Amino acid sequence: MADKLSMTALKQKANPLEKLSMFPYRRLGKTEYRVSPICFGSLRLTPENEMYKESLRVALSHGINFIDSSGSYGDGASELLIGDVIKEKIDSGELLRENVVVSTKIGTLQGRVLADAMKREQLGHPFPGVLKINDQMSHCISPDYLEFQITSSLRRLNLETIDIVFIQGPESILTAGKSKEDMLNSLKKAFEHLEVEVMKGRIRYYGIASSALLKKDIASDFINLNEIYKVAQSIRPNNRFAAVQIPFNLFETFALTERNHKGRSVFEIARELDLATVTCRPLTSHHRDKLHHFITFPERDEASTKGKLHQNLLELIEMEKEMMSKLVAIPSLNWGHFLRDHLESICDLWKWTNYVQRHLRPKTAEHLNYLPMDPYWDIWKNRYIHKINLVTRLVTESLESISNLRTNQISFYLEGKNPCFIESKKLSNKVTQMYLSLAEIDSIIMGLGSPDYVKDLLSIKTIPSKEEILPILSDVRMRF
Repeated sequence: MADKLSMTALKQKANPLEKLSMFPYRRLGKTEYRVSPICFGSLRLTPENEMYKESLRVALSHGINFIDSSGSYGDGASELLIGDVIKEKIDSGELLRENVVVSTKIGTLQGRVLADAMKREQLGHPFPGVLKINDQMSHCISPDYLEFQITSSLRRLNLETIDIVFIQGPESILTAGKSKEDMLNSLKKAFEHLEVEVMKGRIRYYGIASSALLKKDIASDFINLNEIYKVAQSIRPNNRFAAVQIPFNLFETFALTERNHKGRSVFEIARELDLATVTCRPLTSHHRDKLHHFITFPERDEASTKGKLHQNLLELIEMEKEMMSKLVAIPSLNWGHFLRDHLESICDLWKWTNYVQRHLRPKTAEHLNYLPMDPYWDIWKNRYIHKINLVTRLVTESLESISNLRTNQISFYLEGKNPCFIESKKLSNKVTQMYLSLAEIDSIIMGLGSPDYVKDLLSIKTIPSKEEILPILSDVRMRF
């Protein structure tokens, strides 16, 4: 295993990776860790994609020493990738385990994890305490399940110890119809188990990842951070409950502005309790019933893109007509027909991307397996795959062009408010400049899916003051 961690070394040694960082490290709450204010997020990482591995290599070589994952990301694929790269770096002598901080999230059952849990139930030995949220997701934080998940994450990460384990979405217990008392009792049992995991040396610290901390205090699924902290204190005063992970972005500034904890914000309560504050979703925001992206996509000729889209869509439809006329006894492929009929209603880039990844591509692959195995249909299959990939890419590019209209408006507004934003061409960098100005945030989880994006993010030179940023944050939501 890659993990040889000395607590004494952590306390006494400066982290050599900080010398490589463009940004000074920040203290991570009451833990002994100092981390880069940019955290390597791994939501879409897969071990098969070499580009993602290179992104993590580049991030580590530029001093990004905090890595966040989840056992539910890609059915554990992101943890596998992280484990591979960390082991590779340690084996080569480029990295010491004690210089990198790894966190993961547990509690949510999706994808293969959910399928495995359902299979266990069918076989008569289910995990206790599994709560169904919907057909695609369940939630469980029973000690048995936590032990299983930590064991699985340790194996995938190739580590002996996980630095921080976040319980993901404890408000799901409320969503499933349980009372707040039920939730707190479940958390107490979970925390008691996590304290045992600390004593075993399998984890160092734990916390919660929850957007419910930011809701109005009258909301049925609101979670009070003070109450969660008291649960941990009831177990033992020197407990290892040490961190919260919450959304924060240009439009969702509630951790800073929502006084939902008896007149105080989550950031203020976390500071008072000396809890680490790790923020997520920095470039995607739910605002005015829409999903907004603070990303500048490549500029394209929209008319040209739409022309190519309609031409290739027609060709895709003709291919499907040919198949339906010749192979009437097998399931039909009709994505061309479907997209033609629904093209005008496809307006959300995020939903479209998820739909393509989770539904369109898997269903296409499933239906293509029904085609006869002969040279003619092999050629047809390859042509269809190429055409469907081209059409979906053109739809994506069209949606990116639409997204850029709003992106450019926000960029122009920010540049007018403060000249420091002119140095960054991309909106993602401009908003990151703003986040980095807030000392309340210990580290920002950023999805760093390509080496170029890592380098681009680390090109930020100017960090404005908090005093310059606060008026912009209070104004921008109203304007857009």
